[in-house]
Amino acid sequence: QEANTYCRKWIELEPKSAEARLAYGNLLAQSTSPEKALEHLILATELAPFSADAFYLLGGAFLKSGRVPEAIEA
Repeated sequence: QEANTYCRKWIELEPKSAEARLAYGNLLAQSTSPEKALEHLILATELAPFSADAFYLLGGAFLKSGRVPEAIEA
C-alpha cells in the first residue's frame, strides 16, 4: 500500500518520468492489476524507447492480462 501511494505521488510530481511509470507499472503488474499496469508501461516505452526494462515489463503485463499477441510484439 505504501509503495502504491509513493508511486502515485511520484507520477503526480513528474508525469513524464519513465522511471516513475516503470515503477508504478511494475507494482500494478505484480499485483492483481496487470491491465491497469499497461497504461503506465506503454507510456514508459514511449518516454524511454530504448529501455529494455520498459519493454520487458510491458510484455509481462500483456502476458498476465491474457493478451499473448501483444506480449509477443512487445
